[in-house]
Amino acid sequence: PIVGVRYQCANCPSDPKSYNLCSSCENLSFIVHPLPHVFLKLNRRVDNPIFTPLPLLPVLYEESETGEYAHLQNDFENLVHKETYCDLCMSPIEGAWFKCVYCNADLCDDHEQLHNENHCCIVLKSQVDFDQLKWVF
Repeated sequence: PIVGVRYQCANCPSDPKSYNLCSSCENLSFIVHPLPHVFLKLNRRVDNPIFTPLPLLPVLYEESETGEYAHLQNDFENLVHKETYCDLCMSPIEGAWFKCVYCNADLCDDHEQLHNENHCCIVLKSQVDFDQLKWVF
């Protein structure tokens, strides 16, 4: 069983069973799980999980010029999210971008831990298709 923070795939159906990763495995999500899926970060225990035969979210990452997602990788050192600033430090978000599904906050990796622990965030690790993101928010 997963102890601590749980990451649930937001693009996989969760019925009959959701796809979840622990914190250690989430760092390898692009290797151990299909591209271009995004994960929800759940900071606390979920007593009543959502079961749905459909994905919770659409694909949120930009497609490459060839219509593929092969450009996605687990290397965030050079990733800067276009036109996205952390609501706490007001700096451009580099690396993982945490988008709160409760209050719509945009947070960088350094400040996500300061956010309300009862809130759930989408973890974005590549360039985002803003047309798809607007559909969600």
